[in-house]
Amino acid sequence: MKKTLCGLLFLMIATLLIGCGKDNSNQKKTFASFKWFDAYLGDTLENREISLSEFPGTVFHTYFRKTRFENELINDYPTQVVYTEKNDEELLLFEGWPVKSIYFCDLNGDGKPEICSTVSHYDSEIIYDYCIIYDYANNEKVIFRDNNAYYRLSLKDNSLIINQYSLRTGMLMKSGGFICTDGNYHIDWSADESLFDADTIDKNFVNRLSFTNYTEDEQLYKNSLNYEIIQNNNQNLTTSRTPIYRFDNTEELESFMDTFQSILNFNERYKDIPSFRSIAENYDKAFFEKKSVLVAYIPISSNSIQYTVESVYINGPTFYMFIKQLNQPDEKDDVMSGRFAFVEINKEAIRDRSLFDARILKK
Repeated sequence: MKKTLCGLLFLMIATLLIGCGKDNSNQKKTFASFKWFDAYLGDTLENREISLSEFPGTVFHTYFRKTRFENELINDYPTQVVYTEKNDEELLLFEGWPVKSIYFCDLNGDGKPEICSTVSHYDSEIIYDYCIIYDYANNEKVIFRDNNAYYRLSLKDNSLIINQYSLRTGMLMKSGGFICTDGNYHIDWSADESLFDADTIDKNFVNRLSFTNYTEDEQLYKNSLNYEIIQNNNQNLTTSRTPIYRFDNTEELESFMDTFQSILNFNERYKDIPSFRSIAENYDKAFFEKKSVLVAYIPISSNSIQYTVESVYINGPTFYMFIKQLNQPDEKDDVMSGRFAFVEINKEAIRDRSLFDARILKK
């Protein structure tokens, strides 16, 4: 009897020990999403490689090579190839001109990450940034593309966020998250908005337009807040950048007029368009206690063409001013001139903004 009880006790203990050491294969591990690289966040575009424990023996690579487009070598748009290497065999996954970002995230819940990427593509003189989800475990690729928009990816709280921006204005259109149902990947644009870094569109801004002359003087551009952006403007061909300045007090405004009085007309008006100086006189010490003024220069090929500030927009550290052409006159005079677009804005709204840009929307 004692032997039987001892045997049963031993069997129970052994069962418990085996149970504690058993790997529950039905319990899937959560993959911690991470950014491999993102050029929009300052990461350099270079040849890279990485290995993941979820794919033993596999090495993921990015590699740059030159490409041909319409039988001409395009050095400015080198092809960046994403491929894997396993057992001395290479598998091409996708490519871009270049690949701007790659995030590893488990979107379908199988414990193995998908490759989530923003890729640039050159087409008809416009560069589109679209999104690729590559399910390496199942050798499946899904592309999300809109010819009127471009995409950016980001991570927040282990969730992959996709932001869609207007190709024409650069303004955020909507944000969403990825879902996978029955093996099909979709964008859920109604996802929890608390995950997103909300951009701000000021619908109540005050703007004015003043008259000035036409100039291509390099000093006006070099002293502007967005000179480097203007110099490197080779992507968004639906808008053109123009110099923008910021004034936080009357001294800065007066200094601007003193600096450029030899190349710009601050005192003359044209029809019902006032002079620069007459508008500047509205901005006294009391005004600058709570507000700032952003001023953008608009070169005009004909006095018949009219412009206005369509919107102002804050995206992360950047303040944007979007200027819209109002008309397309059948008959134009040949008088080239200029305008200054003034935007009055609360200091608090741009307190943490380090970048400023002004764009003229093309018709």
